[in-house]
Amino acid sequence: MLRIVKPALLSMLLAMSPWVMGASGDYKAGDAEVVKKLPGRDFESVKNSNMPLLVYFYDTEVRRNDYAKFLETKVLSNAEMKDKLKPFLFLKIKHDGTDYKGWPAEWLARSKNGAALMLSSSDMTQMVFYDKNMPKEAITPQNIMAQMHSVLAYEEKRKGQGGPTAAKGNEEKGPMPPVAENKPLPGLNLDKDKKEPAKVPEKKKVAAPTDE
Repeated sequence: MLRIVKPALLSMLLAMSPWVMGASGDYKAGDAEVVKKLPGRDFESVKNSNMPLLVYFYDTEVRRNDYAKFLETKVLSNAEMKDKLKPFLFLKIKHDGTDYKGWPAEWLARSKNGAALMLSSSDMTQMVFYDKNMPKEAITPQNIMAQMHSVLAYEEKRKGQGGPTAAKGNEEKGPMPPVAENKPLPGLNLDKDKKEPAKVPEKKKVAAPTDE
């Protein structure tokens, strides 16, 4: 026997339908507050920044971007990680490169139908991508922060070797101070020979002969 369903009840049943409820589970990349606040830059500008990078590439055309949701809510929104990002140039770039120019197509393609993170040194010789090619369990704030620490250590080494990062810092701080004169460490009398030259043994005088 067919039962007539009232319009109000029909509307309620449709609202509870999995097909309709699925819409509430949709996630568009870039919806997280941490991402909304991020700036972007053209690639040429980034190359000249002399700063280590963390770049978020994301695909806004996917209706339900679960991978972007994972990166944005489980990784980028981590409070401790956000604090560690202060020395980095943290940017967002759309997967198709329509918002900022010059980004390598290969990098952009990593975020197609999803999202990707790129951690890089300022000279872009030290680089790692966090994307669908990496096991999800390996993409944690703790792992990324450990690799951020390695990048910063590399940057410090470059400064010591007079790399571009060091040159920029020197311009801001003024000329380098003169090199200090080498001095021995306290307790180590390394220049003893200079201060106390070895004494030449005196020749014994031969007694003059006496007349008998």
